[in-house]
Parts: sequence; C-alpha cells; structure tokens
Amino acid sequence: MIDRVKPLKRCAVILGGAGALFVLMYLLQGSLLSGGLILLLVAALVVPVLATANENNVMAFARLYAVGINLIVFIAAISTGNYLPSAPLYICAIALNTLFLDRPLLDLCTGVSAGSFLLETVVLSLRGGALVAPIILVVECLAAIVVSYVLMRSTVSFSLRYLEEAHQSREEAHGLLEKVESGQREEQEAFQRQRQLMARMDEIANEVAMDAQTLSNQAETLASGATEQSASMARLDGSAGQMTEGVRDTAQRARQMREEAQTMQTHAAEGAGHMEEMLQAMGEIQESALAIERVMKLIDSIAFQTNILALNAAVEAARAGTAGKGFAVVADEVRALAGKSAEAAQSTGALIGQCMDAVRHGNQVADETAASLSAIRASVDVVAQHTTEISDMAGEQRQMVEDIQAEIQSVSQVIHTSAASAQESAATSRSLQQRAEQLHGLSKGQSG
Repeated sequence: MIDRVKPLKRCAVILGGAGALFVLMYLLQGSLLSGGLILLLVAALVVPVLATANENNVMAFARLYAVGINLIVFIAAISTGNYLPSAPLYICAIALNTLFLDRPLLDLCTGVSAGSFLLETVVLSLRGGALVAPIILVVECLAAIVVSYVLMRSTVSFSLRYLEEAHQSREEAHGLLEKVESGQREEQEAFQRQRQLMARMDEIANEVAMDAQTLSNQAETLASGATEQSASMARLDGSAGQMTEGVRDTAQRARQMREEAQTMQTHAAEGAGHMEEMLQAMGEIQESALAIERVMKLIDSIAFQTNILALNAAVEAARAGTAGKGFAVVADEVRALAGKSAEAAQSTGALIGQCMDAVRHGNQVADETAASLSAIRASVDVVAQHTTEISDMAGEQRQMVEDIQAEIQSVSQVIHTSAASAQESAATSRSLQQRAEQLHGLSKGQSG
C-alpha cells in the first residue's frame, strides 16, 4: 500500500517554501495585496495538511493542492503581469502532483494547469488590448504542458506498474518466505514431536523395563508361592485323606451306636412292659393281702366271740355244779383254743400288716422304678434320635470331606498349572525387559 501522507506533507513543505518566496518577492515589489493573498492561500493549504492529514483525507487534500497551487500561480501571474514564467510554474505544479502517484489526480492537475494558463493568456491579453505573447509561444507553452503531462503520466504509470510488480514480487517473496518459515516451523515442530516421541519412547521403555522387572519379580514370587502352595496342598490332601478315614470310622461307629441305641430302645420298651406286669402282680398281691387281713380280722372277731361264749359256758357250768363239770372243762379248752386262735390271728395280722407294708413299699419302689424306666425309655428314645441324626450328619460330613478332598486335588492341579504359568511369565518378563533395554538404547541413539 502506497503511503501518500508523507508525500502530501513534503508537498506542503515545498508549497510553503515556494509561497514564502512569492510573498517575499511581492513585498520587495511593493505588492502587498498580492503578497497577502498568496500568504493566505499558502497558509490555508499548508497548515491543515500538517495538522490533520491522514490516510482518510489525504486524497481530498491532494485534490485541493492540485487546484490551490495552480490558483497561486494564476494569481501571481495576473498580479505581476509576467506571462512567460507561468508555464514552467504550471508544469512544476503538475510535476509536484506526481509525488502522489495517482493518475486521476495528475489528470485533474493538468486540466487545471492548462485551463489556468489559457485563462491567464486571455486575461492578460484583454488587459493589454493585444495578445500577450505570440501565438506560437502560447502553443509551445501548451505543448510543453501537454508533453510534460504525457511524460509525467507515463512516469507515474511506469512507477505504479513498477510498484505493483514490486508489491506482487514482495507478496510472492512474502508468501514464499511464509512457506519457507512455515516449512521450517513444521520441520521444527516435526523435529520437536520426534524428540518428544523419542523422549516418550524412552520413558515408555523405562516404564516397560521397570514393569517387566516388577512383573518378573512378581512372577518369580508367584512361582515360589505356587510351589509352596503346592506342597501345602499336598500336605493338606494327606490330612484330608486322614480326616476322610476318620470321618468314615466316625460314620461307621455312629451307625453301630444307632443300632445299639435301637437295641437298647427295644430292651427299654420290654423292661417297661415287664415293669407294668410286675405292677399289676403287686396290685394283685396287695388285694390278696387285704382279703387275708379281712379274714384274719374275722377270725379274730370269731375267736373273741368264742372266748366270750366259752366264758359264759364256764359260768353256766359252774352254776350247774358237778353235772356241768365236764362241760366246764370243754369250755375251758374252747376258751384256751379261742385265746390261741386270737393270738395266732393277731400274729398273722401283724405279719400280714408287715406284708402289706412291704407290698406298699414294693408298690412305691415299683412305681418309682416304672417312672425311672419311663424316663430311661424317653432318654433312650432321645439318644436313639440323636444317634440317628449323628449318623446322618456323619454320612453328610463324610460326603463333604470327600468333596473337599476332590476340590483340594483340583486346586492342587490348578496351583501346579499356575506355577508353570508363573515360570513362563517370569521368562517372558525377562525377555520383555531385554527388549525394553534395546528400545531404550535405540531411543538414546536417535536423540543423540
């Protein structure tokens, strides 16, 4: 992009200097009006440019200059009446606009310059009453202005074309430079990525080596542990076998104990039956003893009555005297026999009482024995039930122990397989560690 602000300010400085010369010239000539007018025009053109010119208003100021400079030359020529110097000044005004490298501005300035020159010729000719200069001179001046315009326009066109080509070349060079810089950046980025990749590979190799070492140690530990576990499982298998044999013996003894309990339960039932029969017999004995006791009481009563009757008979025999002496003897014998019968009845009653006491005690003991036998029978039933449960549980325990032994053998097989796998894993880990060390060496060589 062409910077036109600086040429405009340079043009303002040139215009200011030229205006100052014109003002000084007019002051020396005593033309204060012309000098003051030119001073005002120059100030009006120069000061705003130096104060406010920018890219937004530069072309407006340039067009104002294209008109203003020609106006200053026109005023100077009209005020002094000097015709011949004006043509070069118009050409200088046109040349001054070439600083902006703008063809429309150059066309405007040339048009204004040619018009001002023709207007100046007409005004001065009218003022003098005759053509101010020979026609050939006027034509030569116009031709000089036109030729200057053509040359300057060609120069501007060439300069613009040169600038465009230079700008295009600069853009191409800039694009090429950007491509080169982009390629360099991409190459640097690729190199940086490669370095990062190699660094990451190095880190990964170190991590893999460390992990492989850890895995190898763990695999060796696992293999050692698996071997120990295998030995422990072998011992456990042996213990399980012994426990299985013990459980089998326990189950066998539980079956035997159940059979013995059933036999004891049968005997207890038989004993309870016999005890009931004995209780019935004791009851019958007690009833017989009661019957005998009643008979003995009856005999005792008869003996007492017989004794009374014998006593009465003795009394009656005594009354009868000699006739009743024989009867008295018989009565005495009967009374003696009645006394003996009473004594025998009392002795028998005492014995029967003792027998009744023994029978009652026997009944009590028999009842207690029956109760004990019932309790024993109930306990035997409970023992038989518990023995049956123990036998069943022993059978289940034997089955569980056999299942555990089978599981132990299966686990032992798995442990053997795990130990073999752990050894293979340890070997693989050592191989992986070697590969990681080789990769680490390669990454170091690439980064170097």
